[in-house]
Amino acid sequence: MIFMMTIEELVMRVDILEKQISNLIEIKINSSTIITTYTEWIESFSHNNNTGAQYELCVGLSILYGSNLCKHETLPITYQHIKPYKKFEDIKGIINLTQQDNIGGTGDIAIVFNNTIKYYSVTQWKNKLSKCIFNPTGENYGITRNVETEQKNDEAYELALKYRKKNKGEIANKKWKRVHDCPGSKFMAEFLAKEGSNSWMKMTKSERKETLLKFIDVGKEKNDIINTNADGIIYWDSKKNLITKIYNWTLKNINLDDYLNTFNHGIYICHGTPGDVILKTQVKYNNGIIEGMSSKISPEMWNPTKSKNYISSWNCDAPDLNKIFNLEEL
Repeated sequence: MIFMMTIEELVMRVDILEKQISNLIEIKINSSTIITTYTEWIESFSHNNNTGAQYELCVGLSILYGSNLCKHETLPITYQHIKPYKKFEDIKGIINLTQQDNIGGTGDIAIVFNNTIKYYSVTQWKNKLSKCIFNPTGENYGITRNVETEQKNDEAYELALKYRKKNKGEIANKKWKRVHDCPGSKFMAEFLAKEGSNSWMKMTKSERKETLLKFIDVGKEKNDIINTNADGIIYWDSKKNLITKIYNWTLKNINLDDYLNTFNHGIYICHGTPGDVILKTQVKYNNGIIEGMSSKISPEMWNPTKSKNYISSWNCDAPDLNKIFNLEEL
């Protein structure tokens, strides 16, 4: 009996050591990328063209500005409208996670304190606790490019061309871009939303649950305990140029089995049932239904072509984070 107790104690000690070593390794890996200056942080986004990158950049500058790490520096003129966030203490620096998908899950920024690292997702404040929480592909819903989808894409493209020529000008011009009422985009998105929802429902229960866990960015640890990969969310108010809210979050004790079913509603694939939806995935073209119309060159140089990027990047939105997480506002 004494021997058995000794073994149990050893196992417990090993578990503790494993966690300590893991934390030390993580901090050591990240130490080379810890940023403490405005210039370094701005440069870390030099190759990032994602839509949300500007919010992440501003959040980082606001934290650095308020932490006294950069007290001998001056914010670049472009960013002098940013207000400092002064509520954190004992900060050693921050880390840009946009190029490190294996760390912090879908977190965008890591805040390095003296004794720990916290990972936060960053999003624009729109007066509600929502977020585009994942960017799935059609393949996550069992959709692949085939003869039928290509045929539908041809039809959608012709609809898009016809609409633009009739309503925006016969020859391609700036009005051809960002046409929110494009019948071609709507036609294709509604078709794929219906196909995606039907295909999802043909998957096994375990397959759907595994994908749903991926969408909400959580993972199982020992003893099947489910934890979030990121520690919380930071909201950036682009109108007031400040961090408006920061929340730490933990996964609520929800039954994910209640949200394994889907139904399509217009261009959306909804997870749950009408009146009780946990996620809504917007089906869309990655770069618009018509490509070859870069804003960096004049319309005379454009070469409008049919897009085939209709299953590469969709938006999975959590309309109400309170349905998924326990939110603790800092």
